[in-house]
Amino acid sequence: MLADQYDSFAADYHWLYSDRVLSGDPFIEENRAHLDGLPADAAILDCACGIGVHALALARHGFSVQGTDASPGMVRQAAGRAEHESVGIRYQPVSWEDLPSSFGRQFDVAFCCGNSIGHCRDNAELVSSLKGIRGVLRDKGLLVLDSRNWDKLRHDKPRFNTMQLRVRDGIRCVPLYVWNFPSTCHEQHMIEVVFILETEGRISHRSYQITYFPFSHEQVVRGLRQAGFADVDSDYDPTKDMYTLRARRG
Repeated sequence: MLADQYDSFAADYHWLYSDRVLSGDPFIEENRAHLDGLPADAAILDCACGIGVHALALARHGFSVQGTDASPGMVRQAAGRAEHESVGIRYQPVSWEDLPSSFGRQFDVAFCCGNSIGHCRDNAELVSSLKGIRGVLRDKGLLVLDSRNWDKLRHDKPRFNTMQLRVRDGIRCVPLYVWNFPSTCHEQHMIEVVFILETEGRISHRSYQITYFPFSHEQVVRGLRQAGFADVDSDYDPTKDMYTLRARRG
């Protein structure tokens, strides 16, 4: 199960982020246009919270925020970070489909970031997941969702992506993505995430396999509309690696 993949991955997930990204500042800067117009009592849901980077950044800026993730392991990491910073954020392990039964319609904004939507296994699950997110938004509530540009990635077919060296708590780490591309975009895609670590001069590594089910930009737009969203807007660029979609509860 996907949640199991991330449960085992959760303690090492921070190595994927540079220190700047881990601070949450880039997320706030990228979404400033969505945040500046919100009332002081606006309620925000991070429904793909991971280890809590975005939710913490929102809370530091004074927003009322809650976080959910399908992985209990990720939620534990996020809750630990919030406790360490003495920030009051409620985290729960909840799938997108189960959001309405957990919260009801109480949020002004929902963020679903980090290429998370690609974990839906087919179009039916995509639509039901988006319906779940829509179900917790108030009238005209905003969804901000990002995705990897899978068409570009499958065209380029990189084998390895190496990230910059991270140094934390005396440990040096180089994160590495190993990509595997099946013959068609409709098949499960497997990514192996490898962390090469140096601790007191000793080299070790840990690896995790994560599955994705790629959707094209057109499929995600269509899924949003099928789920009942309106005013769908996108910054999609076929030459860029990622894109962001914005839509409102219709």
